Amino acid sequence: MGLQCFYENIKRSMRINYEKIAEAERKLEEQLATRTEPDLQRQAMEKHIHEGIGRLNHELELLEDPETTYRFGMMSFDGRGVPRDYVEAANWFRMAAEQGHAKAQRNLAVMYQNGQGVPQDSSEAAKWYRMAVEQGTI
Repeated sequence: MGLQCFYENIKRSMRINYEKIAEAERKLEEQLATRTEPDLQRQAMEKHIHEGIGRLNHELELLEDPETTYRFGMMSFDGRGVPRDYVEAANWFRMAAEQGHAKAQRNLAVMYQNGQGVPQDSSEAAKWYRMAVEQGTI
């Protein structure tokens, strides 16, 4: 009877320890699910947001650079890498021209003179030609 009792005590002790270990594992899993996963999700989201902001800042810098906007205009005008679109080209040239880009001013003047992508308008063409001439490009 002593050995049987000893055996039962060990089994009960092992069962209790097993239940404690299982309970500890369950609590740990809950903590990981409630703390780590949202933290990881938050960190991933923050990283994604920062990367997106970085890309937007870079794109904004490109748009603020008159040479870049002029080149976009040339791509649209010539149909290099994008479909030829005179309206789009005129928009890009206008952005660069308003920032003082002389070649964009000249190209916009030609577009107004010929009515390419903009209504034909000799006074608007003269305005942009004059600006380009003042910079010595013509």
